Amino acid sequence: MPQQCQECSLEIPVYVGSCPHCARPSLFPNVTDAGQPEKRQALAGRYQQACSEASSRGAGGEVHAFAEQVEQNAKVCIARYAWEVKRLVASEHHVYGSFYQEVDAGLRLPEENSWDSLRKVADQIVLPHYQKEIRFGCLSLNNAGPGKYGEAFLALEKKMIEHRTTLFETNSARYIGDNPGLKELPPGMQAVWEDRARLAVAKLAVYIGVGTTAGDFPAILLKDAPHDGDEYIEAHVYGSITIRTVGQVTFSSVVKKEHTRVFFRNIKRKLKIMNIVMEQR
Repeated sequence: MPQQCQECSLEIPVYVGSCPHCARPSLFPNVTDAGQPEKRQALAGRYQQACSEASSRGAGGEVHAFAEQVEQNAKVCIARYAWEVKRLVASEHHVYGSFYQEVDAGLRLPEENSWDSLRKVADQIVLPHYQKEIRFGCLSLNNAGPGKYGEAFLALEKKMIEHRTTLFETNSARYIGDNPGLKELPPGMQAVWEDRARLAVAKLAVYIGVGTTAGDFPAILLKDAPHDGDEYIEAHVYGSITIRTVGQVTFSSVVKKEHTRVFFRNIKRKLKIMNIVMEQR
């Protein structure tokens, strides 16, 4: 459904970032797309159904507590390798680019594998016409992401990304691969940022029972496992990311041995200057 320009009152296609008639900026395309009334209503229906089912088995309080945790504490985390963190920390003018931007700039070659091919197909369905501007992350309650994508996790500041971030229920490429022939997404699988808790409950309430505690919530929201065993809510951040977009950098315990104490000391010193927390696990 096209949106209406607030300045010239003419229609703006959903998937563009500015009015084609007067060139004034519009909402971010992913936010416009996921925020369409019928999509939000479908998600609200799934959320209510999940809450009702949880209440019927006595787990309504636990599901409500989970929703509150996601609402208050969940962050978008991006998993990268330590060398990428070093590059970003070196200068706040260094930008974390999208896959497509790196390919277009000649800084990265697409790999000849089924995953990169599937990624392109998925992006055309999930992020039509604006996939080049999307940076992928996941929703996390413990400042960490899936380890297979890197040993360093960038937890983004909410105030820097909440206005331009949307969410998809699972790994979008894997979902499209599991549903060949799909032309458009079923309503209710996407969410704008303010509906993040609803999406989490709609997907995960079934895994929350009587006696589930807050300590269990991080692993319910994000399951980290090797290969294709991980499971998470995928975040789509539109536009550029620099080290100033980040609130915390966390290095996992599997960080490579060539990264010495000096490496971490230098990273921590530079991050401290920018009031960014660093943690080693």
